[in-house]
Amino acid sequence: MNDGGTAVYDDLAIEPDVQFQSTLRRQLDAAIGSPAVQQFTFPAEVHVDLPLAPERGPDLREQRGRWRRSMIAVAAAIVATIAVGIVVDRLAVHDDSPTPATVPTPTAPSTTLAPSTTLAPTTTLAPTTTASPTTTEPIYLADDVVAIRSLVFDTDVNLPDYVHPDAANRPKLDGIVAARVPACQTFVSSVFETDQRPAAIAAREYTRKGNVNLLALLQYVVVLPTAEQAAAMLDGMRDPAFLSDCMPAYRAALPTVCCEDTTTWSPIFDGDPVAPPTIQVEADDVWVRRFTGNWNGPEGVQIEGSQDLTAVAVRVGRVVSILNLALTLPDGTPVATVDDLERIVQAMAVRIASGQGVS
Repeated sequence: MNDGGTAVYDDLAIEPDVQFQSTLRRQLDAAIGSPAVQQFTFPAEVHVDLPLAPERGPDLREQRGRWRRSMIAVAAAIVATIAVGIVVDRLAVHDDSPTPATVPTPTAPSTTLAPSTTLAPTTTLAPTTTASPTTTEPIYLADDVVAIRSLVFDTDVNLPDYVHPDAANRPKLDGIVAARVPACQTFVSSVFETDQRPAAIAAREYTRKGNVNLLALLQYVVVLPTAEQAAAMLDGMRDPAFLSDCMPAYRAALPTVCCEDTTTWSPIFDGDPVAPPTIQVEADDVWVRRFTGNWNGPEGVQIEGSQDLTAVAVRVGRVVSILNLALTLPDGTPVATVDDLERIVQAMAVRIASGQGVS
């Protein structure tokens, strides 16, 4: 309280509920003139003892008016504070809903601790669940993706009675085997797969429907670190000594058991050469072969009969892809044409270029 014209709490006054104001005013009127300490009862059974101002002669009525207005403001503020506390307590203790209610947290004024006050150490709870570590290594490397994107699709092949099974094994130009073959040692570093010549490899095969052992189309893709290495690989395969000397000896050194899970087989086949066809394809380099033979070599020829086979190796940028296509069955029945071969190879070259982002 002060002696000025405005009560010290007038600037804190808020407008209370009308019924609450009327009730409180009657209680205050009845309390005037009571002993020096008067007890007021607020909601939630909160009791506040407030000292009453002493009697002051002639200006007592004016002082009582100011005092009454201040007390109403203080009481309303106390009740509002108590109400907020009750609401927060009920939300914290009794809210059983899955999503906890959010209550704005008032900003408390900063408190300066006395020098003798010691704060208890903060306890940090360990998380109850352990997050799995972030995987930083991709499943496929960039060149692996290029190799996969260079493979032909069913829509590219588009031939009747061709099926695309999941191969149990894949073709491979194995540098370890080639290094043991004297006729192939010249080509080990350029044509065959070795640790010294890292490359991403992919393959796809199509067989005849109803006879999965009768290979109809085989594609072998190699993605090399540089275009120069890819050019050297195609040059090595085109060397006459590669086909005449290296490949027969290499194929003889491979496991003789066909089609088991642990075996690999050559994507380059041999046979009696026939004049190759001329095909048009957008690529950096193209090598076309045609020959009479069999996918499984001399033994296969004796058992099944010879086939009219074609093979096309193309280079686009850092990628070399070899595609073998049978034009006939072992009994001589035609199953594909040179036009089919050209169409499939053109689609393959487009996929290779797209896989590398080459326009």
